[in-house]
Amino acid sequence: MLSSSRLIWESDNEQNRELRVSIRQSDPRLSNGSKHTTGRLYVIFEIHPLAVGAYERNATVTAQGAETGRPGEQTVTRIHNEEFEADGTEVYPSVELKVSFERDVQLLQKIMEAVLHAHQYEEPIIHVREEWASRANYTPKNDNPNRWWNDGRGTPEMVPLDQSSR
Repeated sequence: MLSSSRLIWESDNEQNRELRVSIRQSDPRLSNGSKHTTGRLYVIFEIHPLAVGAYERNATVTAQGAETGRPGEQTVTRIHNEEFEADGTEVYPSVELKVSFERDVQLLQKIMEAVLHAHQYEEPIIHVREEWASRANYTPKNDNPNRWWNDGRGTPEMVPLDQSSR
């Protein structure tokens, strides 16, 4: 029953069209939530609040995975590290940062410039997609039994964003 929530999917409703930016980060020193990850998020937070309903700073940081690559002779890795031998595939820890905001090309440009400036490599892999986003009526007194405040389990457990101090 969707009495207290509504999903809007009308094709002519521009409010539900967003840009989704995914930034892939890999670095041998990287851990999910490291200062490298939080630094990229904070440069975006300085430009835009990333608001969804009554909440700001909405972003996703994926669990740590792996990224592979084989740097060639003309890569920054080889040019700036004389001891590096470009002969094999390397695997580094990797996370992906994901943010969404209104469909605004000038805002996208500001965010991209900030991310490119803050990134440790020559240029990160960034994907930009236009997406439809659902929006629900924000009703904090909602009596839906599936909501965390009604199911008896209480507030979901939080995890620290900056885990580098652990």
